[in-house]
Amino acid sequence: MDPSGEWPREESVLVPGISLERAKSLDVEFGQNAIVWAGYDAVPHLISSC
Repeated sequence: MDPSGEWPREESVLVPGISLERAKSLDVEFGQNAIVWAGYDAVPHLISSC
């Protein structure tokens, strides 16, 4: 949830093992503002669609 209140709250799901490319395509398909993705190093990255 955006602490500044600029972005509306979005539903979320955890998809273990998803590639970044597939996550980005789902982001576009479902009209999300951003995704949080982590690779094998488990470091989360906020990836904005805007």
